[in-house]
Amino acid sequence: MLELSVDTAPSGVVVVTPKGRLDARTAEAFERDLLTAINKLPARLVINCASLHYVSSIGLRALLVAAKQAKTNHVALILCALNEHIEEVFRITGFTKIFTIQPGLEDAVR
Repeated sequence: MLELSVDTAPSGVVVVTPKGRLDARTAEAFERDLLTAINKLPARLVINCASLHYVSSIGLRALLVAAKQAKTNHVALILCALNEHIEEVFRITGFTKIFTIQPGLEDAVR
């Protein structure tokens, strides 16, 4: 299960916070909601991964689709607060070279 909240910081930065698992059951809805947020054309969109516990290969694909759409729309897409396991998956898959990753939400919103 994956819960998703979308908030806008006072600076106008959109913060998307997934909670739970990003896997085959949840990736389609996550991708759809993320693309909706990106298509509203915020200057910056942050995905706060502090409460994200697991990302499968299908979840990684959803993030890639979002990154591609963000680039097309000139939206800065930033991930933050990856746990140790997810950070390792990103390193192994080369996603650390694709995404801007910040250690915490405050850093990402700045």
